[in-house]
Amino acid sequence: MKTYLTLMPARSDTLLADLPRPPRERVRIAWQRLGERDFLTVRLWRHSKNGWRPCPRRGFAFRPDEMAALAEAVAAATAAHTRP
Repeated sequence: MKTYLTLMPARSDTLLADLPRPPRERVRIAWQRLGERDFLTVRLWRHSKNGWRPCPRRGFAFRPDEMAALAEAVAAATAAHTRP
C-alpha cells in the first residue's frame, strides 16, 4: 500500500503531515493555537508565484474534544475502503 503521508518537524505551529495533491496543491494537517485554544487543522494549500498559501474557506479546525469521534470516523472510512 502506497502512502503519501510525510511527517514534518515541529515548527511554531506543529505541522503533522503534508500530503501532495497534483498539480500544485497540498493538504496540510497541523496543530495550531488560535487564541488560547489548540485545534487540529486540515487545510488546502496552493502554490502560486508568491509561494505556498492556504486557500481561504478550504479547511477545517477540530477541537481536542472532537478528536475521538474524528478518529473513529477515519478508522471506519479506512476499513470500508480497504475491504475486498
